[in-house]
Amino acid sequence: MSIHPFPLTSEHALTIVRQAVECGNVLMPDPPNGGEWYRVLTRRQVDLCLKEGDLVEEPRVDEHGHIRCALERFGAGLVVRVRVALMKHEDSWSIVVIEVENRL
Repeated sequence: MSIHPFPLTSEHALTIVRQAVECGNVLMPDPPNGGEWYRVLTRRQVDLCLKEGDLVEEPRVDEHGHIRCALERFGAGLVVRVRVALMKHEDSWSIVVIEVENRL
């Protein structure tokens, strides 16, 4: 008998993201290519995208078992898109920022 994970709804994913941001459980590692995350963006814009943005990619489980999704927010004349992975710990969730994009 195999056990399949219960699918995470978009509303629940947004709730998890908002709670993790409020608790400060957001990790922004260095980008893989050694460049900079921010050429035009600030950490505050990323946090605002996570707090107030709309979910633009449905939550899905990746090959590592983490839940991935993307949020997008328009502000200060540009669109900020943040792709994140949600990781469950014993009693809380944390967010790892995977990719940050901006479009004028």
